[in-house]
Amino acid sequence: MILFKMAELRQFSENTVGDNASIFQGNIANMTNNFEANHAAADESFLQKFSKTNPIDNKNRILESKGGLLDDSYRWILEHEQFRKWRDTENSGVLWIKGDPGKGKTMLLCGIIKELENDPKIQERLAYFFCQATDDKINTSTAIIRGLSYLYLRQYPKLLSRIRQENKDEPDDFLEGDNERFALCRIFKSVVKDPCITHPICIIDALDECQHEESLQALFSLIVDTSSRVKWLLSSRNEKWIERGLRAVKEHQRLTLELRGNSEHVSSAVKTYISHCIQDIHALKDDAELRHKTAEVLHTKANGTFLWVTLVVKELHNTSHPHVEAVLQSMPEGLKELYDEILRRAKKRWKADERACLAILATVTAAKRPLSMEELHMFISPTLMQLEGKYNIHSVKGFVEACGSFISNTNDVIYFIHQSVKDYMGKQEASQILELTSDLCRAVSQNRTIIDRVPTQLYVSALVFSPVESRLRKTFEAAELPEWMAIKPVMGQEWGHCLQTIEGPFRTIFVTFSPDNSKLVSTDFLSIATVWDLTTGALLQQLHGSMYAPCAAFSSDGNTLALRHSEGVEIWDLVGGSRSKKINHTGITSMTFIAEGTYLSMLGPKLFTTHDIARSVDLHTYVGQPGEKFHDVVLSSSFVQLAFSDIKDRVEAWSLAVWTLVPYFTNKTFGARLVVTLEGENSTLLKVMDLAAGKYTQTMLKCRKIGEKSLFLISDGMRLVVRHSYGVIRVWDLATGLWQTIDLPDKRLRTMAISPCRTRLAWANKQDICVWDVASNEYRWASTSDAGRTNAMAFSPDDSRLALVTVDGTFKVWELTTSKPLQSLDSRPDAIMEMVYSPNGKWLASLTYNDIKLWNPTTSECVRTLRTSSNFTALEFSLDSLWLAAGDDRGTIHVYNAATGACHQTLTSVEYDDGDIGPKSKHSAQMSIDSVTFSSNSSTLASVGPGSRTRDGDQGFGYILKIWDLATGECLRAVTLSSRAMSYIGIGTLIFSPDNTQLGSILRNGIVIVWDASTGEHLQTLGGHEKPYSHLHFARSGDRKNTTTDEFAESLAKLSDYFSRTQGVEYSNKAPELTISKDNAWIQWKKEPKIGLPPEYRPKTFAAHEDYCAIATYAHQVLCFRFSF
Repeated sequence: MILFKMAELRQFSENTVGDNASIFQGNIANMTNNFEANHAAADESFLQKFSKTNPIDNKNRILESKGGLLDDSYRWILEHEQFRKWRDTENSGVLWIKGDPGKGKTMLLCGIIKELENDPKIQERLAYFFCQATDDKINTSTAIIRGLSYLYLRQYPKLLSRIRQENKDEPDDFLEGDNERFALCRIFKSVVKDPCITHPICIIDALDECQHEESLQALFSLIVDTSSRVKWLLSSRNEKWIERGLRAVKEHQRLTLELRGNSEHVSSAVKTYISHCIQDIHALKDDAELRHKTAEVLHTKANGTFLWVTLVVKELHNTSHPHVEAVLQSMPEGLKELYDEILRRAKKRWKADERACLAILATVTAAKRPLSMEELHMFISPTLMQLEGKYNIHSVKGFVEACGSFISNTNDVIYFIHQSVKDYMGKQEASQILELTSDLCRAVSQNRTIIDRVPTQLYVSALVFSPVESRLRKTFEAAELPEWMAIKPVMGQEWGHCLQTIEGPFRTIFVTFSPDNSKLVSTDFLSIATVWDLTTGALLQQLHGSMYAPCAAFSSDGNTLALRHSEGVEIWDLVGGSRSKKINHTGITSMTFIAEGTYLSMLGPKLFTTHDIARSVDLHTYVGQPGEKFHDVVLSSSFVQLAFSDIKDRVEAWSLAVWTLVPYFTNKTFGARLVVTLEGENSTLLKVMDLAAGKYTQTMLKCRKIGEKSLFLISDGMRLVVRHSYGVIRVWDLATGLWQTIDLPDKRLRTMAISPCRTRLAWANKQDICVWDVASNEYRWASTSDAGRTNAMAFSPDDSRLALVTVDGTFKVWELTTSKPLQSLDSRPDAIMEMVYSPNGKWLASLTYNDIKLWNPTTSECVRTLRTSSNFTALEFSLDSLWLAAGDDRGTIHVYNAATGACHQTLTSVEYDDGDIGPKSKHSAQMSIDSVTFSSNSSTLASVGPGSRTRDGDQGFGYILKIWDLATGECLRAVTLSSRAMSYIGIGTLIFSPDNTQLGSILRNGIVIVWDASTGEHLQTLGGHEKPYSHLHFARSGDRKNTTTDEFAESLAKLSDYFSRTQGVEYSNKAPELTISKDNAWIQWKKEPKIGLPPEYRPKTFAAHEDYCAIATYAHQVLCFRFSF
């Protein structure tokens, strides 16, 4: 249509119809204007995708918070040789300005930006960004790239249009999510290559405050890739990881300016700053001598630190003239000491408001980003509710102002005045601020999965399961705990050793730490390797491969991961999230990156090799001879300094089986030692090879075979740890040949690990998790929690933490470096197998193999302990709560007086013929007691347990039911119950009918079987569930309500209904409203979740009675609750 009108226009123009021509020209002009308007709107919309924050506004906010830019405080750097070289030399690459906190780096960069913006030739090529760790909008590498791109695109409309057109086919959210970093880097490279920007200049302040180091690698790569075209100016503290990241920049393009080496310039600038600051101090207005003396003291104590001056000047503003000198003298040198003094003085000023001010500082410290005034008011309201007086948001503003030495209020958003203040608040172990902040972090970490599902549980679960002496509990408990919780469980005095719990979705077989302890990688049976953030517990990445095995290793920077799989080894780039290469060595059992990730050392049963990752070649390979098996290798720091040669005759005959390059060690000192076994028909030869010498140095004859991951060399290479198949651990001194045996109370080892520093051992057996220090030959740490459920474990690189993986896929990270007393192996609690309340609710009984404890449910105190020479297996109260019956593994039943603990009866198993009174044949001997129950009048007792392990035809193993007379202790009847389901699943509980003629047995999978109590005849089966329950005690009769899950409640209802129908009486055995959820994560009331249970406090055993319930944890704690719903 437009072309047609243009043709008409030409026709009219060639003739003399001018008016019509103008009409068509006007239409074209309107259409052009509309097109340009739409084009501009599209460009503006595209620009908004980059504008999460405006770097110009951020710079102005920082300047305002610091009192503006003082010209004389930065001009020295404009004449500095390194700066001039960077500014004036073409392709000068990167200038890194580094210095300690408070030395004025940010203001230096603000001054440089001001000077560059005053130069018209430079102004339009300049982009800058100010990082701030306390604000998640400006503390990531992607935020930096966004901000720099945004400034360039807003200055060059044509460039903006071109970039938009290049990305028009991308999805609307292509600058979000997993691909955000890659898209932003691509766009930035395109921006700085555009001809309209000649010699771009990019400035980044406070690079050390940029979070998420895994994404920083992409930023460093971007800086390196563009350093030949872009001039980069960076400032930060003197951090090694930044230095490493910048090493890839060509040396002639890499400049460094360290403020410590320019102390005279910095000191002179600080002096100028002091002169400026003291002009506004009211106490010094009319006293020139005091003003001069103040300036001198400030300059002397500041040690070239602008921030120190700022903080002290704030204190002087609140000081009257007579006290100025005293205040100056009391201010210590050094930021940390100064913060201590200012906080001490602030507490005196706060007086009655101290608690509110400390809560504000703790809340701002714990927040991931700056909080608005309304958000801050909401978070500290629970604290304010406990204080006398009436408080509102205006009160909170006043408290923020009172904390002005640490935080500032800019447009009703709260910021720290400096990153070092937040660092201080997070590190002062003795202060209430740290206590509350630390408690909040531990509580959130402990309850993360619960809070994610129900955020309000932060005020219930997080408080209930916090230690008694924690600042969190003392601060918030009175105001926040719900009124319906009448009795809370008694918790410990301090936080436990568990720092982090992550509930993995899969069954895990291997786990290992990243070098900086920030990440954890796990592999599982589903061939998935998962990378976890240990700070937040978040799942970072999932790497899908083919049958990953229990073997992985991080590079030293944590950005590369080696994974063993069924066809070899895969190398993954965790920054890019991609598989970078495959190494075709199968059967690898352990791997280690060496030389800062340049090489990968790999060990398998028949192979030890060092692989050059960049060149994709094996530098040297050792191949075992027939019958030999490699177990472990330990490398020294000198091992990586090798010169390689093709000459094979430099090593002895052992390595003649090696057909690849043979290493020639320039340093003949200890480089590596390899542990080898040679399996014979009747014995195992254990040998240690010195790889530097190329020969065996120690040999020992062993009589038993040794499995995988059973041999470990200690760090010095001179001691060898041997784990034998029968559960004995020995340490062999290679120099003397002497053994040291580590005494293990329980030799049923599930897993074992050695620390990366090779100074500690850890193992898990059925009862304990232990850490052994090899140097001191003593236990360093022990725990009973999850001992029998641990599948895998791993030390952190610095030996300070231990990661455990339980059978259900839960990860737990335990702190090993602690002043808390170690748990004694001799005094450890036993695993609680069963719990039951007495019908009157007065007692709670817990059963372990070694004892029975009676607890007061109200106080959670253990009032009595009952023991016998055998192992307990079952327990039950009588309906009148007078008696407690306990069965053992020898088929004996002990009947105790619940009030006194005295043994009233011992019902000894006497052998009878099936169904008759009289001697019984051996094959029907009862092995143990699985369940006991009292009759309704407490005159008789029924017990049931498996018979001897011989099959009863096609019916499976026989279970023996016995009826006992409690008055005489005589066994009235003994019958064999035969049921295949019961044989393989086991009885969960046993219940008498109202007239005591029938017995209902609820199996652990919920199936209900009804028997004739006299004959043992199988009367009825009432269905059930496929999966068996764990060994928990279930409800039985009368008014007592004691149950675990909703599934059991259904089974109990079926049995109650059956008794009511068949016996013609109303039989009520209703399960209580208090139950535990299917996943053991919630205590429920009428199937409604009420209290979330942190993974540390999930029940191994659960019991309930009316409004009481109790949990026995896998750490063998008993936690008692009472509710008043």
